[in-house]
Amino acid sequence: MLTHSKISRLCTKALQNDLSENEMDILNSWMEKSPANKAEFNHIKKMWTDLGSLPVNPPAVDLKNEWAVIEKKINAAQKSKPDILNRFYILKDRLESFIPFTVKTKPRLAFTLAALIMALIISVIIFQNLNEKEIRYQTFSAANKQKVDVRLSDGSSIKLNSGSSIIVRDEFDDDKREVKLNGEAYFDVAKENRPCIILTDNAKIEVLGTSFNVWTRDNQTRVIVKEGTVRLSAVNSDHDFVLVQADQMSQVIENETPIGIKNIQADRYIGWIEGKLVFEHCPLDEFIGEIERQYNIDVDIQPENIKHLKLTGTFDNLPIDQVLASVCLTFDLDYSSSGQNSYVLRQK
Repeated sequence: MLTHSKISRLCTKALQNDLSENEMDILNSWMEKSPANKAEFNHIKKMWTDLGSLPVNPPAVDLKNEWAVIEKKINAAQKSKPDILNRFYILKDRLESFIPFTVKTKPRLAFTLAALIMALIISVIIFQNLNEKEIRYQTFSAANKQKVDVRLSDGSSIKLNSGSSIIVRDEFDDDKREVKLNGEAYFDVAKENRPCIILTDNAKIEVLGTSFNVWTRDNQTRVIVKEGTVRLSAVNSDHDFVLVQADQMSQVIENETPIGIKNIQADRYIGWIEGKLVFEHCPLDEFIGEIERQYNIDVDIQPENIKHLKLTGTFDNLPIDQVLASVCLTFDLDYSSSGQNSYVLRQK
């Protein structure tokens, strides 16, 4: 495995034309691995050139003077990377403090010191860039009246419900797999040692490998587990958690401790995967929000005070007119069309 120190040594030897054939192959392979690596080597090569060539048998050197020249050149070459300069100054000061004045005036040791500093600068640049790789994210979204299947790099699969989205990194961390969810999704997480963490605006869900559903909107998060065990906590309070097992449900409201476990039939509640909509004691405004996403419509509720009516029912792939008619029958309401894909729901 190529460490930053090994890359540093190879770059330094290449700039001194001191690479073996095998080392040259390794360096070329590293540069061809990505444009960023090649650009990094060219950047180091430019710094080496800007600093000027060092003679093999240099004359007596006034090291303080030479440091001033080198620092001036580095300042010009490294304006865009002040962190590198700070590290360089620290290294320089430490080396100077450990070298007696009588030794500093010896030319060969001065040359060795300058070469060492150059190697250290290269090492710092490479190390910083290896640790500051651009973190790239992908966003997957399902529009209204649409469902989207997503396959993650670890083999996990996610089905996004209408009007939902997830954000994931191109490459997971070595110690965790993290996903940010907005909306609703069914997760089938591949089993491995790294925990899979699903973050919502107000909750944190952690698993090693299992199947479960997460719904999150309006600072509420509900978790329904089909298989295995899920750890649920408020996003800002990781210590107060519940363990939700198969055919159980729990939820986090605002940033409160998760509400106690409730036994359910998980398959019934995740029927949306097959087009079924299941609601239990669901506020009318939450119900309307869901059918707006599922059918890609707009529904205006009049008056405001009926939004908190509670609805229980199952709608199995029904046309929108039948869904609205059923709701009106339940609460003694009326509905009418107010335009293309727009409806008004009102009291009689």
